Amino acid sequence: MSAILSPTHTKAREKYEHFLGTPQFCARYEIIELAKRSDHDALRRKFAEAYNESLRKIGYVHTDIRPVRHYYYLLFASKSRKGLEFWLKSCKIGPDNQRELL
Repeated sequence: MSAILSPTHTKAREKYEHFLGTPQFCARYEIIELAKRSDHDALRRKFAEAYNESLRKIGYVHTDIRPVRHYYYLLFASKSRKGLEFWLKSCKIGPDNQRELL
């Protein structure tokens, strides 16, 4: 939040925007409003979506974003459709080795 709202955190904003490959990400109206409301989950989702879009621009067109509770997002990206198929199949197996139905 402070990286987005505080005028003294210019370097932090530049670091995040450089990572995303999205100049002025932190200056977007919707991002500033989410930071003002302290909507951490929505900010994490927007960050993951922006990163996903950056990956797609460099050829990683087969992607999937998965929320892990309310903590963070896992983003899978591949240039191969088969990679995404493998990822989706593996997501059907829980950490306790329990498989989903259908």
